Amino acid sequence: MLPIMPPTIRRPPGRPTKVRKKEPDEPQTTERLSKRGVDMM
Repeated sequence: MLPIMPPTIRRPPGRPTKVRKKEPDEPQTTERLSKRGVDMM
């Protein structure tokens, strides 16, 4: 009997992602600035 496999991953239609795929030799930036506590003008 064949094993049950999960469905194949399909890319949903619509707008593309905004995050650019980085090359392996590019530096990986993990520093994010939070906007917590910022007052609105």
